[in-house]
Amino acid sequence: MNGELEDKRIEFRVPVSPTPGFISQVRFYACALRRLGGIYERALISIIVGDHCDVEELRKQNEWSAGQNLRWIAVPDDIFDKYGVWGTANWRLCMGAEGSDIIVLSDADSVIVGDISPALQLVNSSDAAIAGHMANAPPVVQSSPIKDLRNGNHKKFWPALYKAFGIPWGGDLHRYSLDKGRDFPEAPPYFNGGFVVFNRAALAHYQRETIWFEDAIKQFADTYYRPQIGITIIAAKNRIKAHSLPAQYNATNDLLHYQLHKLTPDQLKVIHYLRCDEINRSEIFLPEHLESFLARELKNPVNQVVQSLALQLKNSLSQNCFSDSVQISVPIA
Repeated sequence: MNGELEDKRIEFRVPVSPTPGFISQVRFYACALRRLGGIYERALISIIVGDHCDVEELRKQNEWSAGQNLRWIAVPDDIFDKYGVWGTANWRLCMGAEGSDIIVLSDADSVIVGDISPALQLVNSSDAAIAGHMANAPPVVQSSPIKDLRNGNHKKFWPALYKAFGIPWGGDLHRYSLDKGRDFPEAPPYFNGGFVVFNRAALAHYQRETIWFEDAIKQFADTYYRPQIGITIIAAKNRIKAHSLPAQYNATNDLLHYQLHKLTPDQLKVIHYLRCDEINRSEIFLPEHLESFLARELKNPVNQVVQSLALQLKNSLSQNCFSDSVQISVPIA
């Protein structure tokens, strides 16, 4: 199944704020990953924590993480002060490979539910490569001094952005993952940040250029989607091979996405449970809400898979995320 990856050092990186909701998601993520065994049981899990958190205290509060090959990493204060939650998300790339051969970027509201070795194999190369699933739709832009970059100019957005960064336009283009009516022009590899795979060679470029892009994009466009756009632009600028993954590698709990890509529960590899119309991602794994979540009758098949997995992991999830004796160190805004 994943024999060619047995000697590779694989790492999973998840960004969070130090809140009970986020930490409960991290616990679910780690338990779900370890249950897959093999390379997933041995892989390093790095939890990237923003908000000026004292990670030593956080480690003490989360005794479940001891002996798990899991590390808590604080975002540098100056990075968080300047970039906020975007700094937390981007620090996954700024850290560099640090000994890992293949690095998987995940969001806290995602979970690995099946073997992802085919995606890992795509970047198992000495040449710089990344892999991810196309985002649902074009990025929303709050404002821009450049007419073609303003929100709604979807046909001209990516060519204009490439021009702004001095990158030749053309090449590999894809449909957005929720473009049912083909309402948007095809786009370059613009991956949803909930699951993106990098090899060491690719990550070296992002370590050098992620903060540069975070500063540079602001002169062209004000957008919340800077980290995702940055992955696209840095890949294009450095001619990094970008592999587009099918929907089962970032299956959102969005019925339209599920139906449009003709998914079935047994096909799912990665679930991104970001939609809150049926579940509350920040509460469902908290000990005080877990039993209620497990007992609910859910209609969304993706949410049903999450619920079923949580039931399997119930004993590991039912304890408090934080000990009662230690308080989290988070400054008051």
